[in-house]
Amino acid sequence: MVQLSSDMIEALDAEAARVGQSRSSLIRSAVDAYLATSRERAITKQLVDGYTSIPQGADDEWGNVLDASRSATKRTLQRLDEEEKAAGFSW
Repeated sequence: MVQLSSDMIEALDAEAARVGQSRSSLIRSAVDAYLATSRERAITKQLVDGYTSIPQGADDEWGNVLDASRSATKRTLQRLDEEEKAAGFSW
């Protein structure tokens, strides 16, 4: 049970009629939307906290991930260039 003022009930009923839903359905939809937004905020906070606790490019237990990524990208691009040259393509 939820206590609502008569003004809130009146507004809910008007909105429910406008969108073609029952009052209960409208309330459930509103609560679902609120909870989804709350979950999204919590996930966003966790992501921000993670990125601020270990800034991108900082060394971690894997070493310097940014340098490793750049090196892997360079090796991949070199292999692609070699494959294209072997196939007869030249730029």
